[in-house]
Amino acid sequence: MRNNKEFIEKVTKKLGYNKKQYTVIEDSGVYEDIKEDVLNALDNGIAFIEGACVIDSVVNQVVKEFDSITWDNDNGISLIVSVNPGENEGTINVHPLGVINAFLNGFMKGVSESIKEDNTEEDKERISLKDYYRLCLPENKIGRKSDATLIKELEEAGFKV
Repeated sequence: MRNNKEFIEKVTKKLGYNKKQYTVIEDSGVYEDIKEDVLNALDNGIAFIEGACVIDSVVNQVVKEFDSITWDNDNGISLIVSVNPGENEGTINVHPLGVINAFLNGFMKGVSESIKEDNTEEDKERISLKDYYRLCLPENKIGRKSDATLIKELEEAGFKV
């Protein structure tokens, strides 16, 4: 990935989000404004904050207060998904793309489980393995994969089959 824009596009595509479900926040230099922007963005979905790895910046201070995961490119970009204080409060969690991908899979699993809990037994239907795979891992191509391979990939991503 070459830049923050590509990173945002990849993450939002993976999550199946449209432009109304996320906000990209830039450094305005004013702590209260950035924090308010993050809180407002979280009402609609998720927030991306650019410049999170610039030490002693206002953005860096704000990111430390939220559960976030950060990719360090173009001065860093953080993905914030909740307003709960993070385990590592006071630090920036910089991770490689593989860890971020695993985090997103877990995040998607949590969202899909909450959707499943909202459905009544009457609403639940059996779907084919390939349809379930497409639903859970939309960015992956099925091609001629065997059922065993589909099941293995779903389980590795943290989904029940």
